[in-house]
This record gives sequence, C-alpha cells and structure tokens, in this order.
Amino acid sequence: MGYERKISRNDMMNCVLCEDAPCARACGRIACDRALRSVWFDNEEGAARKLPKVLPCEECDAPCEKACIRQGKVAIKELMKKLHELPEEERTDGEAVQSKLRTNICGIPLENPFLLSSSVVASTYEMCARAFDMGWAGAAFKTVCFMDIHEASPRFSAIKGDNRTIIGFKNIEQLSDHALAENMEIFTRLKKDYPNKFLLASIMGRNEEEWEILSRMSAEAGADALELNFSCPNMAEDGLESDVGQIPELVEKYTRAARSGCSIPILAKLTPNTGTMSEAALAAKRGGADGLAAINTIKSVVNVNPHTYASAPSVRGKSSVGGYSGTAVKPIALRFIAELGKNPELKGMHISGMGGVETWKDALEFLLLGAGSIQVTTAVMQYG
Repeated sequence: MGYERKISRNDMMNCVLCEDAPCARACGRIACDRALRSVWFDNEEGAARKLPKVLPCEECDAPCEKACIRQGKVAIKELMKKLHELPEEERTDGEAVQSKLRTNICGIPLENPFLLSSSVVASTYEMCARAFDMGWAGAAFKTVCFMDIHEASPRFSAIKGDNRTIIGFKNIEQLSDHALAENMEIFTRLKKDYPNKFLLASIMGRNEEEWEILSRMSAEAGADALELNFSCPNMAEDGLESDVGQIPELVEKYTRAARSGCSIPILAKLTPNTGTMSEAALAAKRGGADGLAAINTIKSVVNVNPHTYASAPSVRGKSSVGGYSGTAVKPIALRFIAELGKNPELKGMHISGMGGVETWKDALEFLLLGAGSIQVTTAVMQYG
C-alpha cells in the first residue's frame, strides 16, 4: 500500500479515550472519539473508515477540542484532517476483513479468533454477555472449582511506564468465588442466550475425581470445550497451582480424568513457570487433550514497600507471590507459543495463545507463531 502513516499514539498521548466522549457529543457530525480509539490500537485504516467522505472540519471552530476534558491538550481537529488524507481506494473493506477472521477451535466454528481469557474480565454472566454483544467470539469463563473461594482485597497491582500507562500487572486473584451450582447456571444461561458464541469452561480439581466431575458438569451445562487450569500461580493448596503444570505425570493423569467425564474438546492451560513447555504439552496430549492454551501468568513479586517489606498488593500489611501479566509478558508468551508451534509432535493440536495482547498487531504475532485463537485480558483491563 502507498499509504504513509499519518498519526500514531504519540500524537494523541493526552487523550484519555473517554467512554461517551464529550468531544463526539460536542461535534455531533463525526465519531471522532471512535476514530481516536482506533488510532490508539494501531488501526489508522479503521479510524479513517469512521470518517465521512466529506470532512466537516475545515471551516469548523473545533467544539470537540473545547469540550475535551483535557482542553487544549488534544489537537482533535488536526488529527481528523490527517486521518482523512488516507486515499479512499486504499482503505480496507471492513466487512471483507471480518469474513476472513472466521476460524475454529477443534472444529467448533468461531466468527473471529478473539476470546476473553479466563480471568477477572470473564467472571460473571454480565461481563461475558457484554463482550458477546460487542462482537467477541467467545469467552473462557473464570476457573470453576469445588473450593469455597474468598478473595482478598486489594488483589491487583500495576507497574507503569514513563507515560503512566500500565506495562505490567500483578494479581493475587484466585478462582471463581461463585458457588459451583451458580457457575453451571451461568454456563446454561450464556449458551441459551448466545447459542453461536463459544463458551470455554476453565476448570480446576484437586484430584482425579474432581477433574472428572467438573468436566462432566461443565459439558452438561452447555460448555463447548474445556480448559484445564494447570497453571494458576495463586493457589497454594496441595495438588493445585502451577506446580501441577510443572509435573508432566500430573498433567497427563488429570487430563485423562477430565477426558473420562466428557466428549467435548479439551485444552490444557500450561504454566510459563518452567524452562520449557513441550514436555507438559505432550503429557496433556497423551492424556487426551485436543489443544493447548498458553501462557498463564508468571510468578512475581513487585513494588516492595521499604517500610513494611510487603510487596504489592498488600492486604493488611501482608502479601504473597502473585501472577504477573500485561504488555511486559508478551515476549515470554511468544517464546512459548513458538516452542509449541514448532514441535512436530504437537502438530494438529489447537493452540490458544494469550499474554499481553493489547492491539491487533499483538494478536497477529501470536497467530504467526502458531496460535489458532487469541485470549485477551490485558486490553480489557486497560480499556474496558
């Protein structure tokens, strides 16, 4: 394409990406807020498509800039004019692109490769329903279990870059704090209300019996596939947490137990807290897994308080090792996806990739290295 990039994040660094933005309301003629959001996500073509063929900015006194909550800090009018310089004939057809995004997970069709990942962003019916309405192809629901979960608060902490955007994110989040019966009701309701969306049920048991029962219950409740959580770094009970993913024998045993409970596809979610991932992946395959999911969060300690010696997040002066995620972990995630994707013994297994996905370019990197679907938490935590 002959298009030379006109604007980037640096040109709109002071924009706070408002929801129901005052700039767009003040303008009333163009969706300048949506165009700016597209630029932030490295999609200038998409931003240009949101503009009318005849741009009303030339003779305008820029009410958008006057209404901006950072008045005088974002040159909205000039940015819209630069975007409009993209030649019409060089703009990609949005609908044609959407049709090319169709894919599948283990034979089950997806309208696009994008799922919410099993995390706080996919922990209620309402969150998943809102995502489905917005066009996400599916969701990996927050891990369900037999345990009685009581979350601490606060349970999140962030490391920020020079421009104050979040680059790394630590959590001490556990598993779903809904009762098991309530989670099964959510699965049934989601599939009833959104039959064409992909529901990936993340499960975690403490022994073979629990893995088998959770597998069977999730399938009966309507889950399209299972994700076996062998890699949560925040569960300290015996037989749980990432230590399972570090022991191939346990991965194989528990995968086989889950397989005995259902006939729907199974993905094994593997831990990055190891030197290599292939041995655990092959163990999952032997146990009956149809695919793999990687990566989960990385064990971490961040922001140690020099007065209390507790790392963040601190709960009543105490903290713990937690899971690190966000943009900073993407290179590590890509390394593991490349390892799995190049392993000839894993050929044919679906790989669902995740770890620091914020823009379409991040997602593309995972796809190029062997992932067939993309799970996202980072972008949703950052931007809603």
